[in-house]
Formats: sequence, C-alpha cells, structure tokens
Amino acid sequence: MGNMPRVIIIQGTPGTGKTTICRIISKKLNARHIDISKLVVKEKLYYRTDEKRSTTKVTDIKRTRQRLMEIIKDTTKPLIIEGHYADIVPSSQISKVIILRLHPRILERRLRRRGWPEDKIKENVMAEALDQCLISAIRAYGEDKIIEIDLTNKGIKNSIEEVMNAIEGKISPNIGKIDWFKELEKEGE
Repeated sequence: MGNMPRVIIIQGTPGTGKTTICRIISKKLNARHIDISKLVVKEKLYYRTDEKRSTTKVTDIKRTRQRLMEIIKDTTKPLIIEGHYADIVPSSQISKVIILRLHPRILERRLRRRGWPEDKIKENVMAEALDQCLISAIRAYGEDKIIEIDLTNKGIKNSIEEVMNAIEGKISPNIGKIDWFKELEKEGE
C-alpha cells in the first residue's frame, strides 16, 4: 500500500462499467469513491437541466472542479474519481487515469438493455468509437498517466483484476492500442 496511487481517475463512455468497477475497487483498496455525475446532482453543481435531454444537468465545471479539489485536499486515503468527464480535475492532482473501453456494438446493446433513448445510444456509441474519453484525457493529463483497458468480452472478475493491475503498476501507460474503426471494418461494418 506504500506506493499506492492516491488519486485515480476511472473514466469511460457511459455504459462501459465504471460504476460497478469503481464500487468494487474502492472497497478492495479502502478508498473513497466519488462519482462526479452524482456529486454534481447531490450538491447542485449545475446551471440548469438540458432541455433536449431532460435527464442531463449542465455541469458548472468551475464549481465542480473546486469541490473536487476540496475533496482531494480533505481525503487522506486513496481516492477513486469516476466519470465520463473526469478530466476536469487538474493533472497535478492525479496519479493515474484508467480509461475503460468497450466494443461499440456491445456498448450499444448494453445501453439499449438499460432502456436509453435512441439518440443517446447513438451519441454514446459514437463517442466510444471516436475515442472521445481517451482524447479528452490525453489533452488533460498527457500520455504518461493513462492506461486504456478493453473490457470487451471480459467478465467482472477479469475486469476488476485488470483494473487492479493497472492501479498497482503492473500495466504500463498505453494509449492508442484500441482502434474500434479497424475492428468494425474487419467485421464488415
């Protein structure tokens, strides 16, 4: 536990498994788990509700960043910060960034099973296909803190094991190894 990263960001497109993985990992590490989306709603860190997407709050990034900085300062144990826009936390505060990836077709099925509206499914599947979380993480943190993990066809046990390996430094920073366009092309899409 001596050189355990103190602040770990786990981000990915909605539906990649962030919440489940963060809950389990937080328990394993005795870490505090902050879900940015829940924090924004609970502490009313938003401007308004998006009219087009009735469920979406328009986050006040400045206030949310300030609140996260307070939490980081006030927390001594490891901290797992979860979100699909977790890149709002300043790089100087972050030890590691883990990007959860999932094949777009599997992501689409998952979101459909959750009953998401068609436009939100398309938007999120496209975001995954276009590496949106990865790109925003690279912009915010550079390449040397980021580890991409492809959870496609991995059960929860293997997914947890791989994320733990990343946290413990058994997987080196690695970006750009996942190319959904190449995959989809191979599959004839």
